Amino acid sequence: DYTSEFTYDGASHSVTAIAGSIPSMLTILNVTGNSEIEAGQYTATIEFSYDQANYNEISPITLNWEIKKAQAEISIDSGAQLTFTQGEEVIIPNATSSFGNIDVNKTSEDFIDAEAGSYTVTYSVDETNNWYGATKSIVIEITSAEGGNE
Repeated sequence: DYTSEFTYDGASHSVTAIAGSIPSMLTILNVTGNSEIEAGQYTATIEFSYDQANYNEISPITLNWEIKKAQAEISIDSGAQLTFTQGEEVIIPNATSSFGNIDVNKTSEDFIDAEAGSYTVTYSVDETNNWYGATKSIVIEITSAEGGNE
């Protein structure tokens, strides 16, 4: 029961023998390596019991299968304010990630006494064994207290 690789999602994935696909003279004795959570390449093995007096030796069947790494995605609060007046408290927009913890290269404290101008705020999620990292940036505009951008 495996037609293509799975993608990591934090849940357990497994491969199974489909009922009717095993000859009736065989009974599944043992199955190993058929259920995993982490991204990686695996080998599932099925061992059988059978009437050894009437049948030749039946070797275990193996299946190579895979859970691919996922792609982390970052979503930034779309309703967040991105333009502020010099001296006004700058609130860094909230962000969420499909996987992992988000690191932000700036905090609200970085904008205390900031000059008028454009500032890039970068959100990032580190790559792990289970997902690829992600980066997303926004631009915060600080306008002059006298009006306009200096």
